[in-house]
Amino acid sequence: MTLSDRLQHRMEGLRFMPVREAWWSRLTKLEVHDHQARFAMSVPEILRDAYWNRGGGRWDIYAIFYHRRLAGMFTCSRYDAHPDAVIFGSFLIDRSFQGRGIGTATLETLLSWIPRRYPHRQRILLNVDPRNHRAVRLYRRVGFSFCGKTGPIHRLYEYRCSAREDHDARRDMSWKVVFHPDQR
Repeated sequence: MTLSDRLQHRMEGLRFMPVREAWWSRLTKLEVHDHQARFAMSVPEILRDAYWNRGGGRWDIYAIFYHRRLAGMFTCSRYDAHPDAVIFGSFLIDRSFQGRGIGTATLETLLSWIPRRYPHRQRILLNVDPRNHRAVRLYRRVGFSFCGKTGPIHRLYEYRCSAREDHDARRDMSWKVVFHPDQR
């Protein structure tokens, strides 16, 4: 099985589900490795910020399921200051699922999923701590590029949704992703 076949297989097992308050207790069980904790907010902090609508944006929280098991989460938020962008954040894969390519498969899938979910947004933005070398390499590998600083530490990365076709052509792969009915 080639690398692209393995990645496609992982992608087929992925599902993204909008999080309901009833799931919050399940999400709080998600954990990252100790060396990653300094780069990530805790799940209760993420839920608090999304619930209280920190910064005036509109937040959506999604659970990541891999073969029907809760594997992680992420947020998508929209702000008036960036009317053409979705802010991707709070991305974490539970430590028990790490090291299997699920984070990469999730990001590859999201590059096609976000433009369908938020069709009026042409860009995906994310903030990353440059000391989080693994995250920076992963974001760059899937097609994000540096576009500025957001304060003394964090760096802003951007993905242009129109670049998806170019990205797929460069990698010479076609993805078959099955979504939950709520995701269309």
